[in-house]
Amino acid sequence: MSTNFFQRQDQARKNTGRLLLLFAIAVVALIITTYLVVLILFVWLDGAASPAARNPFNPRLFLAVTSAVLLVTTCGSLYKTAELSSGGKSVAMLLGGQLIPSNTRELAQRRLLNVVEEMAIASGVPVPPVYLLPNERSINAFAAGFGPSDAVVTVSQGCLDYLTRDELQGVLAHEFSHLLNGDVRLNIRLMGLIFGILALSIVGRYVVQFAPRSSSRDSDDNKGGLAFLLFGLSLIALGAIGAFFGRLIQAAVSRQREFLADASAVQFTRNPDGIAGALKKIGGLEAGSAIKNVHASEACHMFFASGFSNGLTSLLATHPPLEERIRLIDPQWNGRFPDVTVTNVEADQNEPQATPSKKSPWPSLPGMPQLPLPVSIGAMGLADTAVKRMGTPNSQGLHSAWEFTQGITDEVREIIGDPFSARAAIYALLLSDDSAIRERQLKGLEAAAVPRDLTETLSVAPRMQALPPGTRLTVAFQALTALSRMSPRQYQEFRDRVHELIDADRQLSLFEFCLQRVVCHHLDRAFGLVKPPLVKFTSQAPLNAAAASIIGLLALKGNESPEDAIKTYETAFRAWNGSTNDVPDASTCGRIDFARALYQFEQATPQLKEQLIRACATCICENRQVTPAEYELLRTICSSLDCPLPPLSMD
Repeated sequence: MSTNFFQRQDQARKNTGRLLLLFAIAVVALIITTYLVVLILFVWLDGAASPAARNPFNPRLFLAVTSAVLLVTTCGSLYKTAELSSGGKSVAMLLGGQLIPSNTRELAQRRLLNVVEEMAIASGVPVPPVYLLPNERSINAFAAGFGPSDAVVTVSQGCLDYLTRDELQGVLAHEFSHLLNGDVRLNIRLMGLIFGILALSIVGRYVVQFAPRSSSRDSDDNKGGLAFLLFGLSLIALGAIGAFFGRLIQAAVSRQREFLADASAVQFTRNPDGIAGALKKIGGLEAGSAIKNVHASEACHMFFASGFSNGLTSLLATHPPLEERIRLIDPQWNGRFPDVTVTNVEADQNEPQATPSKKSPWPSLPGMPQLPLPVSIGAMGLADTAVKRMGTPNSQGLHSAWEFTQGITDEVREIIGDPFSARAAIYALLLSDDSAIRERQLKGLEAAAVPRDLTETLSVAPRMQALPPGTRLTVAFQALTALSRMSPRQYQEFRDRVHELIDADRQLSLFEFCLQRVVCHHLDRAFGLVKPPLVKFTSQAPLNAAAASIIGLLALKGNESPEDAIKTYETAFRAWNGSTNDVPDASTCGRIDFARALYQFEQATPQLKEQLIRACATCICENRQVTPAEYELLRTICSSLDCPLPPLSMD
């Protein structure tokens, strides 16, 4: 693909500005139309000789109408945005979604969860909760949320019934593309804005409902009541105009992104027959991709395929024509849609067909580069590879993720799939190898936590600490799905226990920092404690001190001698902004400074994030060695910046 992850993120950011512009144009059109309606009613009430008829523009009336329309649209948008503030799960539930439990025994649901898990591991993001639309027999799906931390994946029952594993994988790869490219945040904001445009029709219904029904013979009374009724009906009609503008905005920001997501799905799976087969089955299925839920129109821009079976003009269609999407993926398609039958799920549980074409020099476990780093790759080689693979997972990583999930025992899978056990699993990963410190940690856990926490932690500790060091962070990512189902009070208690376990030895190892940062960063977002940051920094200068703290910590932790640390720091800082800078004092490279610096970079443009990640990768690889702890720290930095780093496969 011609653009990398950061360019696509930047395009999504620019699309937000485009969305706001289109919204403003729609509101202006509604203001003008509403003013004309009110003016006509005034002329009708007062007669042709009225001042309104002689002078069509009344500044006071126009100001009143403008204020009223702005109030209604703003309140409507704020209301819907607040309703969706919990992220993707609010959209899934609005459309009738039901959460699929992680321990489900139903084969089709188990297959679905396995594919989602593989996609998430290969992408470097937390495994999102999966919802099912049980009453929708069509083939459709969507991803929703403000970002990876609160995203969910939702599929219709038809996806489970009619799609093979490869086809399901193609659909989900399409949805993960939207998640990685930042489209999901734009989509959920679009839902809020469109509801604001439609709010006029809601006001119109109330006006009609409460319009005075005068039985008086006084013609003026009857005329006034009729005018009030006509005004309400006009607002309903204006709501239809608002719906037109809303659909136009959805189409304007949606269609081109669907082509990009299709192309990304093919690149991800390296199996064009998967997504093409799903699109062909939509064409051959009587229900197609239509969604019957009454709220489907609000979210039609989110779906994998058009959520409406009725014909729409190309101007208003939120998705490109089905035939066009298929031909771009499969140019040899004969134009005929297949007869669709129910898939035999029991016979469709094999390894994904899209296996790597050659053996990678990296081990199959995701997130574990070969150690030491091959000299031929070099420091800049890893930086370029990280940026190239970020947000663009491939079939090698997907296959490695499949191998990884096959290697997880049922016992570990059960532990990280339950909120209570997953909480204990994180505690167990933080237990020290030093017997004195471990005893202190366990006593603190016994005194502060729920009594069962200590028992469960001791029970799961042998399985969790037996995991290879390079796989523990990936397992923690998988546990986030279950941890997000805690209550807010439970999460606050869990968060406190994590800090206490880390502080027990008055030191912070790289793994402890990575685990704490990954878990708290994503769960703070999921529980609404931290809102997705807005872009504040657009140039390097205000971020030089923050970059120095991050690069300085990497240089100090990755080198034993001060001389090597200085050399590594200078090389990495040049990768940041092309200049040299004095190595910061170790006192300014602690956990608090590091966290503050990362938060500043969360508010940076995608291009600035890319420069920082290049500098960090350069810093880690300067000595031609990559330790598991260093690589996990790089993944943690990327995750904190919402720039998920997938497995670094070399194909």
